[in-house]
Amino acid sequence: IPSIPPYMRLGVMCVAIVLWVAFRFGQREVAVAMLSLAGIAVWGALHGLNTTALRAEQSLLQIEGFLGITSITVLAVAAEVTQRRQHEKTLEKQAEALRKQAQLLDLAPVLVRDFEDRITLWSTGMEQLYGYTKQEAIGQIAPTLLQTVFPAPYEEIQEDLLKHGEWEGELAHRARDGAERIVVSHWVLYRDEQGKPVAVLQANSDITAKKRIEEQIKAALKEKELLIQEVQRIT
Repeated sequence: IPSIPPYMRLGVMCVAIVLWVAFRFGQREVAVAMLSLAGIAVWGALHGLNTTALRAEQSLLQIEGFLGITSITVLAVAAEVTQRRQHEKTLEKQAEALRKQAQLLDLAPVLVRDFEDRITLWSTGMEQLYGYTKQEAIGQIAPTLLQTVFPAPYEEIQEDLLKHGEWEGELAHRARDGAERIVVSHWVLYRDEQGKPVAVLQANSDITAKKRIEEQIKAALKEKELLIQEVQRIT
């Protein structure tokens, strides 16, 4: 490096080491490295290791200027690297959270359909609830595949969904084996940037067993009422 005084060339070579520390570690390690480098340089200047005709005071001034500029540059690099690493860690945490949410979502009885009712997503929970695999369900018309019985005309339900952005109600479905499934279904409408409806997220909660118990209780109460009426009639 011909333009740099001989006694400063070693310091310039040390910059590469300090930059490596900045990229490999962080600001704290860089500060320690710079303090160590400064200590070595000052000790060398004070103990006559300077091979030039410069006095110790002049050498110290040059070393001070060199270390000042180098410290600012390297610490700025270290700060940028630290910030980038923190950002990467944040992105990794967010990605992990999304992966966990996706796993939970896959276990839940959830489907996504376009606004023409064609199924675009069929979770593992839906496979377990209805018996249809993803390959069998995706691309099918949801109400047709599940033989859906609605509590009101479908057009009215669609209007309510468009108006409020969501809808909830009880639906009767048929599983792949023909068994009836009664569910509480919650729909959420998704729109594109222009506000056009593009998809519906549908989450189903199976209440078939609960409905059967309710029906059994109603039947028992009805039978009890008829028995009481019969006893009253006889007496």
